[in-house]
Amino acid sequence: MAKRIILGGLSLLIFILPFPIHTATWESLGLAIPFLTWLFTSLKRKEKPKFYGLGFPILLWVGVVLISLIHSINPVYSLHELKDELFKQLILFLVVVNALKREDCEFLLYPFLLSNFFVSAFTLYGFFTGILAEYGRAIGTYLSYSRTAMYYIFSIPLIFTILLSHPKKFLRYVSLFLLTLSLLALLFTYTRGAWICVFFALILLSLRKNWKLSLSILLVTSLLAISVPGVKERVKETFNFRKGLNNILSARIGLWKNALIIIKDNPFTGAGYGPNIFRYLKDKYDITNRISKTQQPDAHNLYLQIMVETGIPGILAFLFLIFRWYQVTLRKWRKLKAGWEKEFLTTILTSIGAILFYGLVGYFYEDRNGLFFWLFLSLALVLGRED
Repeated sequence: MAKRIILGGLSLLIFILPFPIHTATWESLGLAIPFLTWLFTSLKRKEKPKFYGLGFPILLWVGVVLISLIHSINPVYSLHELKDELFKQLILFLVVVNALKREDCEFLLYPFLLSNFFVSAFTLYGFFTGILAEYGRAIGTYLSYSRTAMYYIFSIPLIFTILLSHPKKFLRYVSLFLLTLSLLALLFTYTRGAWICVFFALILLSLRKNWKLSLSILLVTSLLAISVPGVKERVKETFNFRKGLNNILSARIGLWKNALIIIKDNPFTGAGYGPNIFRYLKDKYDITNRISKTQQPDAHNLYLQIMVETGIPGILAFLFLIFRWYQVTLRKWRKLKAGWEKEFLTTILTSIGAILFYGLVGYFYEDRNGLFFWLFLSLALVLGRED
């Protein structure tokens, strides 16, 4: 009974994650129900929580965040983000790695795929009708073209792997349909960084299966994509090194320079935990976009943003956490027998690598996409575990 309640709560959470507008209560329920059920069951059985090799890295990361909170330029905001972001991420991690088994990961694919259908359908409908479009770009259920694109860095590789590798024919057919919708939705966000990350993630995954067929599909899809006028111009700009690089970086270089100044002024504690800490620095630093001249919420670079928030110790703790996760997960991956579970784990490893690469030009580690990040980290540990 407890397992069903936990899976029900997590299913609700996974379904609702890509719908951040007016769903905070449902998100809280999707976390609280599984957590309280797991906690009650663990106390009853006198079981201690397990971290599967990530206990010390997580403790170190939390410690650095708490230190940055003490020295935050806005402690009230940082405390709010600690409760609203880090606390939720840790709860999700504890529930998934302690309460789930391999077969439960399979069950969670269903709310994930159902949610993806509605996200992609709303994104495409909103784009073509103009109600979910901004500057001619699809903003989707996140009401942000960049955050919607980040969601697809997590979801498209997994859907692609289900299409290629899942033993159930029904799910493969469903995934083919969803992959088409998702690729179109990502296409119309006109987010080049996400395009590149997804494209290379799919190539890497293709090489593990029927690579000729898979690469042929990707090639045909790419050719069809660039036939769209707006996409064609976007691609031309990207591959025009001088113009493309200028367009990609000019809006960010000023932010990056000022982020480095903030880090220099706060090297050991950062300015304070929270993805929007930039908003409280505007009186002291020039953190506007060079092109739009508007106030920016973050550094548009994951690694600089972490240092802005938590200083140099913060980025070291975060990188150590990621390094340790890859170390543990790859060791488990090598021991897995060939099959769907190994392909699932391979996809998570690839998706995490892709989103971390995207972090060079964007900031994904917040709100719902931050929870997706921790969900994938947690599922990988479950898939690689010997139950």
